[in-house]
Amino acid sequence: MNTHTFIPHRVHEAIGVLGSVSVATACVLPGTVASEYVSKPVSNTPSSQTLTIEHPTGAF
Repeated sequence: MNTHTFIPHRVHEAIGVLGSVSVATACVLPGTVASEYVSKPVSNTPSSQTLTIEHPTGAF
C-alpha cells in the first residue's frame, strides 16, 4: 500500500506510526476500500501476512 501524509502546504516525508497502523488495519479488514487493493495471502501462515506500507522516503 502506498501512502502520502499531508500536513499544511506540503506532503510529509514519512508516515507516523498511528497512520501506519490505521492504514494496515484498513487493509486487513474485510469490506474496506483499502482491502480491495491489497493482494490476498496464499495461506494463513504468519510469514505470508506481511504488509508493506510505502511512503515518500521508504517503507514500513
